[in-house]
Amino acid sequence: MPFFSLGIDHSKTPVETREKFALDAACLKSALEASRQCPGLDELVILSTCNRVEFYGVTGPEGLADEALQTFMESALKRPFREFFEFAQMRRGKDAVRHIFRVASGLESLVVGENEILGQMREAFRASAEAGAVHSLLYRLMEKCLKIGKEVRTETRINEGAVSIPSVAVELAEKIFGRLRREKVMVLGVGDMGTQTLRNLRSSGAEIVFVVSRSADSGRAAADEFGASWLPMEDWETSLGKVDILITSTSSPQPVVSRSQVERVMKERRGRPLFCIDIAVPRDIDPAVQEIDDVYLYNIDDLRGVARS
Repeated sequence: MPFFSLGIDHSKTPVETREKFALDAACLKSALEASRQCPGLDELVILSTCNRVEFYGVTGPEGLADEALQTFMESALKRPFREFFEFAQMRRGKDAVRHIFRVASGLESLVVGENEILGQMREAFRASAEAGAVHSLLYRLMEKCLKIGKEVRTETRINEGAVSIPSVAVELAEKIFGRLRREKVMVLGVGDMGTQTLRNLRSSGAEIVFVVSRSADSGRAAADEFGASWLPMEDWETSLGKVDILITSTSSPQPVVSRSQVERVMKERRGRPLFCIDIAVPRDIDPAVQEIDDVYLYNIDDLRGVARS
């Protein structure tokens, strides 16, 4: 079988490495188009999520050496893929197919059974098809894996309970505070993850005080839906002192919460602790924030223990 899968994920690769290889839509499109010119690489799907960056492909009759694949990836994606290969696992043939099916089924997810991965794989498949990087073999394989992923959830109910990163983030907050009845929360980012976070917070009974986003339209809509006040991205610092919990999930390639900003906020809090849960990859909050007294910072990798409990 000419299939291969190559990738890194949460199980063996820390977030500080994964975030270096997180790929946005423009980068993915460019790489998929460039893959058509790579000798020995006939078809390609690239899956980039907060917990994994994986390449699913079909090699030509002459095969594809690991060195050639690394050269292509460095050229097309402009990333230091030598470090990627230090963590990556290559699977070929039946092992690759089995792995792709397990990913689609949520069996390889940080939160086992999560629903999001199936939609993310569907989107990765669509992007590859639009770029002309998928043909008959990978097309049939991806259709099959999406079907199997849906069947696994239907037949086993593996996706019942807390089965998303946002739901586990809220569960972590509940483990810290107990029932979220008096704690005030700021949510930074209103994309898919942010919206799911807001829904889970509402279900928990937390008081959502502020919703922060770049887009005024989506931010105000989310704030209205969840009974919060909307803040533009540049104004969150002025209101952070009024909450107990900050949860972030933007798509920014760089941190949006710096150590100096949090230090200024903490001077006004006079020892009142602040809990920050960063579920973005790349991370939204500068890791140095955890060095500040009375600030407790958790990233997406810290959710692993909660997800397994």
